[in-house]
Amino acid sequence: MTPSSPKLSQPIDRICEIELDSWLSEPADFAFSFSVRIVFLSTDPCELDLSVGLQTEMLTCDSLHNFIRLGYHLQPFVLITEENRQECSAKDLKVLLSRRSPNPFRIILKSDKTPLALSQEVNDAIEEVYASQSLDKKVLEKTRAIFRETQSGSMPISSREFKQANKALRARVRQRIENEPEKFLQEAISQIRK
Repeated sequence: MTPSSPKLSQPIDRICEIELDSWLSEPADFAFSFSVRIVFLSTDPCELDLSVGLQTEMLTCDSLHNFIRLGYHLQPFVLITEENRQECSAKDLKVLLSRRSPNPFRIILKSDKTPLALSQEVNDAIEEVYASQSLDKKVLEKTRAIFRETQSGSMPISSREFKQANKALRARVRQRIENEPEKFLQEAISQIRK
């Protein structure tokens, strides 16, 4: 047993005691804002009818290499690209970006979609990315609150104990959401629209 184990047990115990359904349904008690980037990757941009009312930024990028070099993957994003890509397949693109991006994202394959269908898919993807990013922030803030309550002195978020506790809470939340993903997404979207 390591010397830090007794300290960690108290925050972990608190994380295990959280009643997830009620906590997840509570509105966030913090304010934050971010924009979701909409990036047209190796495809011609088109006009989108964005009705989500969330902050977005539209960009174009000619290659995956430039997308990563410019750091576009470091913020939440919706990537619109062609299914048949020269650099890598759509499947490999998702795997690569999952390993590189610290934030939620969605990939939309443009193919032969009408502008209306593409706009609707982008609107839905923006809401999903926003809900996912909001949940990540809510988990982080809850972990911070637990550490403030249970630890004497501040615990830096880069500490191993904090990361383990945050990972444990995120795993509990992920398991809860996987049981009823449609219900969670609908609740999260309704909170966004308030």
